[in-house]
Order: sequence, then structure tokens, then C-alpha cells
Amino acid sequence: MNQLTATCCAIVACATLALTGCGERAGKAAYPSVSNDEFTSQVKDNRVTLLDISGSSSYREQHIASAIDYQAHKDDLPTVLPSDRAKPLVVYGSDFDSGDWRGVMDQLNTMGYTNVKHYNEGMRGWADHHGAVVVAGGVVDSTSISKDELSKMMADKDADMQPFLLDISGSSAYRKGHLPGAIDYTAHKSELARVLPDHKERPVVIYGDGFDSGDWREVVTQVQALGYPHIRHYNEGFSGWKNNGGPVVLEGQDAAVH
Repeated sequence: MNQLTATCCAIVACATLALTGCGERAGKAAYPSVSNDEFTSQVKDNRVTLLDISGSSSYREQHIASAIDYQAHKDDLPTVLPSDRAKPLVVYGSDFDSGDWRGVMDQLNTMGYTNVKHYNEGMRGWADHHGAVVVAGGVVDSTSISKDELSKMMADKDADMQPFLLDISGSSAYRKGHLPGAIDYTAHKSELARVLPDHKERPVVIYGDGFDSGDWREVVTQVQALGYPHIRHYNEGFSGWKNNGGPVVLEGQDAAVH
């Protein structure tokens, strides 16, 4: 009886150890994420170190303010990361599946960092939430703007609060259709300082025919260099605006139509 009891205890002990080991492995293999609210708070209070894994080219075009370019420093990470291994680290790419974020998190865990998370929404999600970003060397406080917010701004009775619209879809597309009051950037890019508003605190909204229409980041940089701090990008562009019932000016028409 005693021998049977001892055998049973040994089996239970082995099973417990096995399960514990599995639990540890599962814990090590887990890749915790950070919510947008928590992430925003950490970035705002400068309580987190950010690693951008979208690649140096994408990083130069656009990244979250204060982020480190992982690709440029992957061979010398200890020199750019905090010495305190318990300090929060957040890894992000352009979106959820951008880059080998799991591999990077494994690398950081191996280096002894104990508080590593992944920001699932990535650069695009952060911009959509109006987070501070760096575009081509200049800080933009809020890059994207929703249709509802743009509509509200366009209806503002204070002229200084109404957005100055820059259409970057090209002169041909501009003639076919544009938002009411928009300026054809292509036709005026060499004299942009002359057509931009005198009141430099007035918001400037840049749009094309979609998120990647035209080199909007380059236009942001150009407008910033002229002293305008409040620059936004309307991701959905002319097509999105029109398809969602926004007023437009079409070729051959003087007044806006819905």
C-alpha cells in the first residue's frame, strides 16, 4: 500500500513538473499586446521605449515620435535600449503583420527585457487615432482626420478655423472633381507660399484620391517648412468623401453637389 502510494505521488509530482514546465514555455511563447489607450498614455508620459520594425525606408517616411529604427540598430540594440531591463518596451510595425515582431520580441526577451509588448495597430492605426508622428523629419501633431471631423471643420463659422484644403491628386483629377474650396496643389506647388492662408494657425488638410494618392508626406513637409503647424491628412481622399455623401465640385459645375 505504501509502495503504491509512493508510486502515485511520484506520478503526480512528475505530471505537476511537466505541466509547470509547459506553463513556463507557454508564458515565454506568449506575445502580449498593448491597447491603444494604454499605449497613448505611455507615449504621452514618456514612459515607454518604442521600436519601429517597419524598415528604415518606412521609418524615414513616417514613424511615431521618439521611436527607434530597429533595422538600423538591430546589431547594436544594447547601445540604444534602456539599461533598466524592466522598463516598458513596445514593438510596432506599419500594421499587425508588419515585420517579424514575434522574432524581435523573442530577441528582447532573450536580452533580459521583462516588459515587452506589441502594438497591434501599428503606424497606420496610430495615425488613425491622431497620434503624434514624425513625417520626413518634421513632427505632425495629428496626421489623419475623419470625414465627420472634416465636415464639422468645414461648417465652422469662424473662417480661421475652417480647413484650407490642398488637393494633391493632380490637375487632371482635380478638374474632374474636388472638395469645395480646395486648391489644386499641382498647379500651385511652385508658388505655395502665395496661395496658403495668411493666418498660419489655420488647419491645412491634404487629400488625394485615397491613402496612398500622391506624395502627401512630402507635401506635409513642404507646408511645415512654410510655418504651418496644424496639418492633417484625409486618408479616404476624394473618392471616399464623395462616396460617403460629402459635397463635391464636379467638372463643368460651379457649385458643390452631394
